[in-house]
Amino acid sequence: MQRNSSSFNAGTRMTAWFAAVLAIACVGLISTHADQINYVMVPVGNAGNTADTNTGGLYGAVSYNYQIGA
Repeated sequence: MQRNSSSFNAGTRMTAWFAAVLAIACVGLISTHADQINYVMVPVGNAGNTADTNTGGLYGAVSYNYQIGA
């Protein structure tokens, strides 16, 4: 008995399509729940602060105001 190659290809394509849809649905279910993360930010001022002399003038200079997480 010889198998009809066109029906085999159609079945294979249908299985691949179903597996792809199932994979996308699973990813969608996993990624739909995300908790909100809130960061407390504090301002860092004193723009124009000079570098720390203890580091040879390499670190500590700040030329702008910014915020950093506390």
